[in-house]
Amino acid sequence: MNCPACSGTMAIIANRSRKLQPVVWRRRRCVKCSKVLTTYETIEAKAHEQDSALAQLDAAVATFMEVVDQVRWRLAVEQQVQVDEKEGTNGHQAIQ
Repeated sequence: MNCPACSGTMAIIANRSRKLQPVVWRRRRCVKCSKVLTTYETIEAKAHEQDSALAQLDAAVATFMEVVDQVRWRLAVEQQVQVDEKEGTNGHQAIQ
């Protein structure tokens, strides 16, 4: 990193990481003019990594919803069979 005042090289004189946040605090001093700066640095995820993670999540949610629909359909069929057994119709209606 270059010094904003004189464009000299900055040296790190202290740094700390934050436990609850993905931020690194650094104190820097210019080797040329001795100006002191404090920086807060974060790691940026690459856009394609975020996109692929979102695509994987979307695919997982879609698969989950398909399974939920299948289970609901099976439960509905099972409930209808139970109702038919109680009524004694076994899926057939009496012809009048």
